[in-house]
Amino acid sequence: MTDFESKNEIDQLISSLEGSGVTGLFGVSLQQAQTRKGGDRLDVIHPTKTFFIDDQTGLKEIKKGNAEFLLEKIAKLAPSIAGDVSAVDLLGNQRFQQACFTEIDSNIPLQPNKFFQELAGVSTVPVFYGSTAGINFSEVLETTLCAQELVKRGVPATVIFDFDGSFSLESDRIFRDSLNILTPAQKERMINFSQGSLIEKRVEAVSILLSRLNGLPEVRMVNTLSVFEKLRDRFTMGQLLILGKIAGSNPRLFTKDRLPLNVNTLTSGLANQDLGIGNIQELFGVSVNEMIQKGFQPAGFTYYARETVIGKFTGLACVPLKLTEKANIYKVLFSTDSLFNPTTDRGIALLPITRFRIQSSDTGGPVDPIALMVLAQDEPQAFSLLMQEFMDSFRVLTPEEAIKKGTIDKKFLLGKHFGLGGINE
Repeated sequence: MTDFESKNEIDQLISSLEGSGVTGLFGVSLQQAQTRKGGDRLDVIHPTKTFFIDDQTGLKEIKKGNAEFLLEKIAKLAPSIAGDVSAVDLLGNQRFQQACFTEIDSNIPLQPNKFFQELAGVSTVPVFYGSTAGINFSEVLETTLCAQELVKRGVPATVIFDFDGSFSLESDRIFRDSLNILTPAQKERMINFSQGSLIEKRVEAVSILLSRLNGLPEVRMVNTLSVFEKLRDRFTMGQLLILGKIAGSNPRLFTKDRLPLNVNTLTSGLANQDLGIGNIQELFGVSVNEMIQKGFQPAGFTYYARETVIGKFTGLACVPLKLTEKANIYKVLFSTDSLFNPTTDRGIALLPITRFRIQSSDTGGPVDPIALMVLAQDEPQAFSLLMQEFMDSFRVLTPEEAIKKGTIDKKFLLGKHFGLGGINE
């Protein structure tokens, strides 16, 4: 390879990485340079630190398409929080504390996040969350009560709740387990109601349940695929991969043909995976939406990684911060400037809450909203009492209150209120 070809190759690499949004996400810049002996060098520059990569320190590997190696280098420059963390750990960090909605000065004019204005046409501050296995009514109600907290503070708010409309084993299990708590007559009604599109029927059931509750903010249900489609090439695989690297624990990013794909498999398996991607530039530059169109199903971490990109749009968006032991999904917000900052007019504001669960039993999973709707129709007073208990117990916490509260979930058992046909707890 001639010197010209080598320099041109590095120029193409820099251009593709900048085009993928990887450098802009973390405030990193790339520059082609030369060593003292005239060899090729790639400078990876951050305001606080710089890496020089030449042929002896890994540039040859990068030229050969070693995406894993390049991810490591850029990840070392991005601000990060080391190790596995809980949500309480995060709230001990000043940046997370100042990003909590309870800490925002009420005199600051708050504009709605521009991305959600594009997505849902809202003119109010969006409170954003979603379910990745069917639709979880507890999560819908938690998010709605978070939005109500904004309204109480004089900030008009709308819930944007997204759901995964694709089939999953977990979604199917929740449906079947929920059938088992009903009487034979209730089972028949649940099955009959579910005919056609199960996910659309779940959305309808959520709407029916919410209509039984008065004075709540508007809830917009959106299919999660529409969020990825609207992000288009503003959310790329390069951004997702490096966010996954910073999060640690090699999180699952996609499934394909029911097989999990994490950071390692996506970066080291280009030669032996049917990805339809030929090299590092293509991998980093392809949008997450394009991957979905190729048949890749987004998995847990990918949904949370979106928020680091969405938070960089102008305006404010709010998300519940569930007080969980495993909070690596949230900590990537620290690695970018997407957390709300009092000196700016944009970012993600956090609403710390205890995670609430509506379950059939102490060890059971979430209840399908269609089953809950059937129970509410038969026993409206029991549903009213359950909802009153839920809402009376719910609070958006200050950072200090959240740290004292800890990470124990609060469970609401259906057997306490309803005469269940299959399980009576």
